[in-house]
Amino acid sequence: DRALQIAVIGSGITGAAAAYTIAENARANSSYEYPPEITIFEQNPIIGGRLTTARVFNQSELTIDTCAATFSALLDTCLQDLALNVGLTTRIVTPLNGGQAVWDGDKIIGIPEDDGFRDSEAWSIAKTARWYNSYGDVLQNFTADRITLEQKFLTFGGLSSPFTSLRQEVNNSDLLMDVASPPCNPFGKPSDAPDWCFRDKSEEWVNEVVEAGLRERFFGGFRQNNGLATALALSSERILRSIDGGNLRLIDRLVKLSGAELLLNTKVENITQIKLQEGYQHTLFFSMPTTGIAKRDFDTVIVASPIAFANLTYLPLIRDRPQRLPVPRIPYTYTTVIHFTTTSTLNSERFNTSSPAPGIILTSDSRNFNNRNPTDIPFLSLRLLDTNIRPINSTTGQPNPIYPAQNLYKIISYNNLTDAELLSFLDDKTNQNPSITWINREYLPQSVPQMYRTPEVEDGVQGDIEIAPSLYYAGGGGGQVVDTVEIGCRMGRNVGRLVVSERGAAPRPGNGFLSEDEEESVMLQGDEEELKRLMLEMSY
Repeated sequence: DRALQIAVIGSGITGAAAAYTIAENARANSSYEYPPEITIFEQNPIIGGRLTTARVFNQSELTIDTCAATFSALLDTCLQDLALNVGLTTRIVTPLNGGQAVWDGDKIIGIPEDDGFRDSEAWSIAKTARWYNSYGDVLQNFTADRITLEQKFLTFGGLSSPFTSLRQEVNNSDLLMDVASPPCNPFGKPSDAPDWCFRDKSEEWVNEVVEAGLRERFFGGFRQNNGLATALALSSERILRSIDGGNLRLIDRLVKLSGAELLLNTKVENITQIKLQEGYQHTLFFSMPTTGIAKRDFDTVIVASPIAFANLTYLPLIRDRPQRLPVPRIPYTYTTVIHFTTTSTLNSERFNTSSPAPGIILTSDSRNFNNRNPTDIPFLSLRLLDTNIRPINSTTGQPNPIYPAQNLYKIISYNNLTDAELLSFLDDKTNQNPSITWINREYLPQSVPQMYRTPEVEDGVQGDIEIAPSLYYAGGGGGQVVDTVEIGCRMGRNVGRLVVSERGAAPRPGNGFLSEDEEESVMLQGDEEELKRLMLEMSY
């Protein structure tokens, strides 16, 4: 008798939620004589995945969330519940009311607004009439479809009971067509497209509204995202929340409360699996070991990072060749998130408008999609976050009044914009020498998945979460459903419950891609030395 050895690959929200859930549920499971021993492997020097922070002016008192800064009080139930469970408090975040407009790289298009366009249920009669005059009844039809998809999203993710098949869970929530297809070009029949796609002014609606929302929230346009992402991109911003002290605190608290051993700067490159008399043994080999150990054995392995990131080779062999993990491999968008401070405002002339430049500038590329490079527009979105940023006085702990109030901006771009390019967006009339007083660049080499059908599975959604006996893939929910931190949370919680519920049960064959006979035929019975020899001889 001994403790179950569990490896979690990835320390983002999915891995942290999985580790915490295993520890939490194991304490209540009488079949665990010994608490499971969990080890989290992270190839980067810090935990958190996409939850990252920065210190404005390098001061800890001015820590900001740079990515995934807020979550929805209505839709992101897993994040809120976890924060409450681990004793963290959240606060309501009110987006700065600096006006909003959509820019196509040449001019402002659509309807500029004083307070954004995502809150149509709360619009005044005058504002509703203005939008109806521009877009007809497509607004009403889109809003109805969006609300329907939000309700489906709330039922997805095993929040009440764990699910063993991602594809089945998507089906149970009636979301398959919405996650496997672009919204107005479904892979099924044309009649499967939502009604708003066929209304008058639907093209204008996509170009001037939907495209802009998608580029800000999902870093890709209308043709690169699925129907669920399209709905969530235009979800209401009425009630947004963040965790006091920064959202990264949630990851830190989950890891600590799980009791897991955390190994940073350690990349798992290969996984081997041997069938034992009772259960299976997984051996993890490291290409970046920091502990002086090149490999370790585990009973259960959870891959909590998207497979495009992990790039793992998996043994046993199939037809004498290493087998990649049998899950959809989805391409990702490369982006850069930049935060900077300045005493200047935005330059109206740069955006070809006679009115003062709004605080939020979204962009749209759909109208000229076939005639220009998608990176021709210099950014995806530019948002004013704060207008009263000052360095903190170390003695009083308060903003230092001797410094002028500064504006804090966030800009998302496909390219890493230079300081000179950023300065070109600033107004040199009110400030003859506009300057950047502080800047933080966050390069996201694999930030958001693109919407493509994949050859591994007909609908692009994987089958079983347990893709081989005692080997679980929890990192694929974002790329296959919709890529949000909330989905990562739900996938992590779900796989944690599955691992605990399988305790004491016979290993369950079947990965959703191989038959049971095929799977049994590739299970190597050889010893560890033979596996090592094969791995050394073959190029992956």
